[in-house]
Amino acid sequence: MEKKLEAKKKYNISVEATLEVIGGKWKCVILCHLTHGKKRTSELKRLMPNITQKMLTQQLRELEEDGIVNRIVYQQVPPKVEYELSEYGKSLESILDALCNWGASHITKVYGDKFSVLEDSVLNDKLK
Repeated sequence: MEKKLEAKKKYNISVEATLEVIGGKWKCVILCHLTHGKKRTSELKRLMPNITQKMLTQQLRELEEDGIVNRIVYQQVPPKVEYELSEYGKSLESILDALCNWGASHITKVYGDKFSVLEDSVLNDKLK
């Protein structure tokens, strides 16, 4: 689903467009978790204990509006909703991997042992 533009937007450089979609503290983290498959909101909240429910919901809505994630609603009782990367969202995987790798190198440079500052997370398992 593409955003309809009210007025032509001008970007100084194209990375601004990327950051407009995936920028901020939580969107890349959400997307990294979704690279491992569909997740319910409660699963994402458990994987990211420091995010508020309000912020998680807001970020997921924005990612859905930008066509990066799909929201899947199952018609059952109780209601079940899952989020997954859209095909368009999957095109971000190489960018997300590059950001994770750079971050790991940066943490090592600044702190020495990256595992002294990285939380225990499924996303950090591949760094071991």
